[in-house]
Amino acid sequence: MGTISTSMQLLHWLPRFFHRHKSIDFLCKAGLQEKISEINFNNGSRAIVDLSDPEPRNVFIQHEFEPHFFDIANALMPKDGTFFDLGTNVGFCSFGLVPDRPTSSYHLFEANPHLIKLLEQSIDLHPDQEFTLNHVCVSDSTGKTRFHLEPNQSGQSHVSTKLDSGIEIQNLLLDEYCDNKGTDSVDFAKNDPANNDLNSDAVSGFVATTGIKPKSPKSGLNIT
Repeated sequence: MGTISTSMQLLHWLPRFFHRHKSIDFLCKAGLQEKISEINFNNGSRAIVDLSDPEPRNVFIQHEFEPHFFDIANALMPKDGTFFDLGTNVGFCSFGLVPDRPTSSYHLFEANPHLIKLLEQSIDLHPDQEFTLNHVCVSDSTGKTRFHLEPNQSGQSHVSTKLDSGIEIQNLLLDEYCDNKGTDSVDFAKNDPANNDLNSDAVSGFVATTGIKPKSPKSGLNIT
């Protein structure tokens, strides 16, 4: 696993006035701020992000990510529940749950290899929690999927619409995954259809291959 240098973290010392998109982008390009940095959000949550990416950079600036999501998740998910994060991106939903659900188990599913590297480092920040990271494209069919990588904005990466574009990512069916893991119940699931599958086949993979309805999540949210 990689580690984050503390030498080029200028933003942690600058006044909040400089925590703006153009200022952060300039500092990163000038080599005065590490692009790959640990950030804090939602009063105690931690993650490793790429500050050159505008979406996680906005969370750094605002110190907040989708508070209503956590209101709903914490209301519906038991303290020792099982959370499936489909289309994890940088993991704000998973790592944001940890302060209130430290004994839950977290299953992360992400297709973007750049984000996988960031997620590995974020998981290292949480040695006492149970995380399972899967570099896959969640689908309702076996095989592989071509995935288009958007280098400047990871949240815009998506399943390729052309057969000759993108990189190949191994598909994963959630019912089979649950069988292999011995997971009988998923208490809460977040699905990011834009990041995961253009046709939202990820969720149908809970039941399409086995027909075992109890393995479908008891509750969940789509994040777009």
